[in-house]
Formats: sequence, structure tokens, C-alpha cells
Amino acid sequence: MDIKILDFPNKKYICKKYNGDNQSPVVSWNKIISAKSYALIMEDPDAVGGNFIHWYIPYISKNINKIESLCFINNYKNNLKLDIDLNKLSVFFGKNSLDKYGYTGPCPPIGTGLHRYIFTIYALDNILHIDEKNIKISSSKDFENILKKNFIKYIDISKIIHKYEYAV
Repeated sequence: MDIKILDFPNKKYICKKYNGDNQSPVVSWNKIISAKSYALIMEDPDAVGGNFIHWYIPYISKNINKIESLCFINNYKNNLKLDIDLNKLSVFFGKNSLDKYGYTGPCPPIGTGLHRYIFTIYALDNILHIDEKNIKISSSKDFENILKKNFIKYIDISKIIHKYEYAV
């Protein structure tokens, strides 16, 4: 599987504090025929307070292999019940480290140097049931532990690292 992120980091993907639009980037990957679903994580292991989850999507339909850029994502309200039928849904957003559903763009504090933004896509052999225990994670390792506890394996995984430093 091969993950692709178009033109990241671009000003539009950066937080509003640094005059960005806080818009999520376009992410695409090649489909894995045996996958029952996918999951996407964007994290910053260089964040001052520890690993920061910028974007967590624990469920992406097996029919999708591209997440389009979403301008409204920071205001996104996940009004769905946790007992939803994921077979009738395309994407389910988890909470990021700001306790918000959806995407939060890079916003490293001034003077903290270069930050790595790691995008990870998982092709899963099953669908992860969404509940309070897996709606928020602190790292990709956290997510992998949730998969193990639910007897779900990733068939394939792809990562890409982009770097960004706020320049005054």
C-alpha cells in the first residue's frame, strides 16, 4: 500500500494562528482488495507536551481510497451515535488531541524546531466497532493496541513523514 499526501505542508493546511486555513490535506492510497476497512492517523511525535494526534479516522469504508480536503473540518460535529451501522457510513472521525472531531493543522510553538508529521494508513481485516474506548487515542501505538484487543489485524500499513517548522 502506498500513501500519498498532496502538497503538504501548504499554508492552507496550517493552523489559523499562523494564518493558515486549517484545511485537511488530500490523502490517497491504493486499495487492498482483502481490506474490510481502513484507518488514518496523523500525529506529531515532536510536540512539546508529548505525541499530538492531529487527525484520527478509525473507520474508512473499504470502498474509499482517498480523503478529500475538507475546509469545514475544525467545526465538524460528529453527531452520530456510537452504535451506528458502519456499513452504511463512509468515514467516521475520532477525536484529536484537542478533543475535537476531525483535523487540526500543524501549529508548533515558535522556537520548538522542526516537527515531524507522520501520516499512517492502515488496511484492516475487519471493521473496528466504534465506542468510547477507541474514539480517542494518544498515539498510533495506542491504536494498534486497540486493534489487538479487538482481534483486528492490519493487512498492510503505509507511512509518510512530512516536516514543518514555523518560520517567523
